[in-house]
Amino acid sequence: MLCLITILPTLSQTLLTEPNLISVPRASLEKALKVKVEYELCVNELKLTQDKVDLYAKSIGLYKVEVENLTKVLNSKDLVIVEKDKIISLKENEITVLKKQKSSKMWQSLILGFAGGATLSLVFGL
Repeated sequence: MLCLITILPTLSQTLLTEPNLISVPRASLEKALKVKVEYELCVNELKLTQDKVDLYAKSIGLYKVEVENLTKVLNSKDLVIVEKDKIISLKENEITVLKKQKSSKMWQSLILGFAGGATLSLVFGL
């Protein structure tokens, strides 16, 4: 279909004999073309905005997964620290027990030495 732009509004009101031609006032046609262009721009902008929203949603999803992974790593590191603390506590307890054993052996040796010396001095001294 072919649109014919007329300069004078009175001429656009006359009937044409050609069935494929439509006469429209120029201002109306310009306004309609502006509205159409603005509509197409809005549609394109909407599509771009939707794409951006989708990308941001995917990005947020990836960040959530990364945070979950880092949380798991931190939890495993915390477990390692707890286990190391338990090992250190056990070793400290072992050291304390060994010190007590060493001290008791020293006292046993001293008592045996004094007892043996006293016995020898009694046996040989008499």
